[in-house]
Amino acid sequence: MKRGLLIATSFVALAVSAQDAVKKPAETTAPKKDAAAPAETVVKEKSLIDLDGGFDLRARYDIYDNLPNSDGRINKSSTSYYRQRTRVWGSAYTGNYGIYLRLGNEFREYDNFDGANNYNRFPDQLFVDNIYLDFKNMLYDRVDVRIGRQDMKYGAGRVIADGTPSDGSRSEYFDAIKVTVRVTDKTSGDFFAMYTKPVDNFLTIGDADGQNYNITSHDGAVGPNRDDDLTEWGIGTYWTIKEYKECPLDLYLLYKDESAWLRGGAANNKISGRQYATLGARITPQFTDNISGELEGAYQFGRTSHNNARNISKQAINAYMLYGGLSYKTKETALKPYVTLATLYLSGDDNGSKNNSTTSDDITGWNPAYARTTFIGELPVKMYGSSYRWSNLIYPHIEPGCEPFKGHKFKLQTGPMFAEKKDHRFGSDEDTYRGWYTQAKYEATLLKEIVGKRGAVKAAVQLEHMAYGDYYYEAGAPDNGYFARVELSMSF
Repeated sequence: MKRGLLIATSFVALAVSAQDAVKKPAETTAPKKDAAAPAETVVKEKSLIDLDGGFDLRARYDIYDNLPNSDGRINKSSTSYYRQRTRVWGSAYTGNYGIYLRLGNEFREYDNFDGANNYNRFPDQLFVDNIYLDFKNMLYDRVDVRIGRQDMKYGAGRVIADGTPSDGSRSEYFDAIKVTVRVTDKTSGDFFAMYTKPVDNFLTIGDADGQNYNITSHDGAVGPNRDDDLTEWGIGTYWTIKEYKECPLDLYLLYKDESAWLRGGAANNKISGRQYATLGARITPQFTDNISGELEGAYQFGRTSHNNARNISKQAINAYMLYGGLSYKTKETALKPYVTLATLYLSGDDNGSKNNSTTSDDITGWNPAYARTTFIGELPVKMYGSSYRWSNLIYPHIEPGCEPFKGHKFKLQTGPMFAEKKDHRFGSDEDTYRGWYTQAKYEATLLKEIVGKRGAVKAAVQLEHMAYGDYYYEAGAPDNGYFARVELSMSF
């Protein structure tokens, strides 16, 4: 769809004959035969409303085998399924003010999965994926305001990336208000407030009771016995400072409230809520033309709620996240190779310090806040069941990659994963070594443009493997886990 769908009106701006303009004095001599005639100018009148729209489609085929689980066991079953997400969008703007709407749907067809007939079948659920109002360039062009359902991601996505974690890749929106303030051309900050309830039964058609989609569920399960009744809200600010281009700096502060919730939907199994803040910073220095770095650190502090139903006292929260990486990249040589050496550290809980523990120990396990997503890979996120709650992890790794052709990228990431603390008991052989993880991914742009500047067609292949360590000690458990994905996407 052509941007703007302008209603053009043409008219003659300059008259061809002198009679239609201000008359000039009569010529005493005849004009030259080769004298140029006055040029005809066409002026297009711009519409008061700028309309736009389009759609995107993403198709995936996934295969899992021997997934890790949150209790230190291995899920020995295999799963394979086709997944398709379709979205259509439209916008209407007049100057600096406008509205944006995007509708989404994702359905799945399973080849092998227990309970596959119970959910996610076509046509599944039509839902409002984004709807917001924009007010741009206010207060001397320094302030933007966005109100409504919107996607938000900051930095590397380790704290704020996905507002709807338990519906998988279907959506990642936040119901939020965001105010952007530009202090200088190189320094800006966002102030935001967001609210998420367990079930979106207002802006949807189909599955209105949320049987298949409980978007805040702790365990990510579906059906009547899912973890339920977890409501979240948060406020915060994120600043990007690029006054020194050799060392950009991000600063952030986020306060989040997670209500008490029901494990397995049972009223007699109520888990305490959390009220905590996350304070962090991220720098991405450029040391030379080829060498760059990334360092991010964050601290979480707060308390859990008193659980009257189970007579559990409040627990203090003290947790940490650290990431450090060093990259070498060159664009001057063939294949444009790069390599990154990095380590991710997420503090952990032992059995005595977990949320809702009967002890008064501090909770020391990292809470990913609004980053319950697969920011490392599909296999390792399953170490936390289906909760996507990254925590208790030390991951030193290396990532080499290259660009063999323009629009084609390949990367390989590999390294050992450890638990920072022992958080389950199977026996004397329990260890903190989770296993050796490897991911290979190839991305290719098959078609850049079909119509105008739209119509990109992309493909991706992703392979993952994990050789399990003694953290997953269990008699008869598989030694290896696998994941494979083939993806095709297009957008207009």
